[in-house]
Amino acid sequence: MTTAARDARRAVVVVTVAFDAYQIALVRGMLEVLAPRDVPLVVYCTQFETARLPESLVCLLRHHSPVGVITMDVNTAEQREALLGLLAELRLPTVHIAQDVPGAACVRGDNDQGMSAVMAHLLDERGVRRPVMIRGFEHAADHIERERVFRRELAARGLAVDEELVIDGQARHDVADQELRKLLRRRTDMDAVVTTDDYVATAVMKAVTDHGLRVPGDVAVTGFDNYPTSAMTWPGITTVDQNLPDQGRVAAELLLAQLEGGHPAGGAEGGEPPEGAEGGGHAARVEVPCTLVVRGSTLTAEGGVDELIRTAVRITRTATGHSRAQDAIVGMSRDLLGCRSLDDVGGVLAAHAGRVGLTRCFLVAFDLVPDLAEDGTDGHGTDRYGTAWLVADVRDGRAHVPDPERFSSCRL
Repeated sequence: MTTAARDARRAVVVVTVAFDAYQIALVRGMLEVLAPRDVPLVVYCTQFETARLPESLVCLLRHHSPVGVITMDVNTAEQREALLGLLAELRLPTVHIAQDVPGAACVRGDNDQGMSAVMAHLLDERGVRRPVMIRGFEHAADHIERERVFRRELAARGLAVDEELVIDGQARHDVADQELRKLLRRRTDMDAVVTTDDYVATAVMKAVTDHGLRVPGDVAVTGFDNYPTSAMTWPGITTVDQNLPDQGRVAAELLLAQLEGGHPAGGAEGGEPPEGAEGGGHAARVEVPCTLVVRGSTLTAEGGVDELIRTAVRITRTATGHSRAQDAIVGMSRDLLGCRSLDDVGGVLAAHAGRVGLTRCFLVAFDLVPDLAEDGTDGHGTDRYGTAWLVADVRDGRAHVPDPERFSSCRL
């Protein structure tokens, strides 16, 4: 490990558009590699659907010299190009997850393997002949690959793709629901719905059954990613497990190998490239194997009474955990309604942090100033956001008295 990598003030930065089941699983895998080596991990979540990168992200990467960056896909193709350009300019060691970036280290699930298994299950085992395909993000490499395999597998069996049955879901629960309902008002002759992720598959289940069709009797439904929600529906959703923690571990190992000057496809201690790695130098592509998980959304029988009982127990346990988390969030929300000052807000956060699963949390307020001037400045220092101050400081499950000193917003 380099001296820079051991410096606790310099972290690995993960750039993502959300922090949900998908991203959490990846980050857990990264931490298994980075934490034992005392390399901090900062997750930057941007949900802005603009071509321009958030200034706080630009500041973090440009002025705080992270040891390296791991990216997941961003909201727009323009934002993705802007991020890649900034990383190239700063020459930061980088690994990309679920993307194809020429000349760069990339990690992804084996979408070809996973979607091929889905299609073989539907077309060969279930006899599906008129499947709907709900597309995901048009700029996401994973979603593009899954649609490509969908089309290829139909063609391989001499089946034409009915383009009216290919609809845009944009990887959003609400959009997929709306577009599928429009299709169902025109026709109901489909015998399966293939989606690019489990959240959309959950919406599909409800839209189909609301229209009076049975799952899987009339329409089989498949997802992708094996989120917890896929096992909470009735019937459970057939999906693909991308082995996300493994992807996170491999991404972290590739990054550490770059920092050490070794082959990026080798482990953190060097050695042989992991199975599935391609390329050399700092460019490598690693595809982590996927696993088809068959559940009741494509099978008319789930293994008899014993299997039904096991499924019911699994759903109950998962639902109980979600219910407890929801109760904690609702309780915090209720107390926040009574707040009349920033100190009140900080107190509520400190009191509820443990219940909502936060062991280390800081709440910062800042003075907002007008947008950047037209002079080309990058917003570093106090010229964009002004100064900031700490409202709540929760560490190791205990609330600390916030430091009253104000500081430049670029330190956020």
